[in-house]
Amino acid sequence: MIDLQHLSYTYVVDGRCVRVLDDINMRVQTGGVCSVIGPSGCGKSTLLKIIAGILHDYDGTATIDGKPICPTSAAHRLHAAKLRTLAMEKLCVKNIELGKKIRHETVQTEEVVSMMQHLGISAFSERYPSNCLADNSSA
Repeated sequence: MIDLQHLSYTYVVDGRCVRVLDDINMRVQTGGVCSVIGPSGCGKSTLLKIIAGILHDYDGTATIDGKPICPTSAAHRLHAAKLRTLAMEKLCVKNIELGKKIRHETVQTEEVVSMMQHLGISAFSERYPSNCLADNSSA
């Protein structure tokens, strides 16, 4: 199980503190599925780097199976790499639907559209994640 409690992370950029994660609480059961979605710069990659043990100067607690995430744990890094590349071959809209499909729940188009609008990523629905990262100015 991945367990994050009161997780916060701040980068220092040009002498300024930029908080990208603020009081995140999340629990993913062993064998569970979780999607991390949001606009560019919201902290998705930072969150995955913490879970992978790549970043370790964070506030709060981060554990996997009850053990603190260790920056030297290759198993944690491999697990995060799998999470990150899980659905790179699927269109963004299909990534949004993935959680419900894995749980064998009915996917409601209106619900997916509403979620993408709320997150500000509607323009990327028919793009692959790699295209969204490469150029979001023409979306």
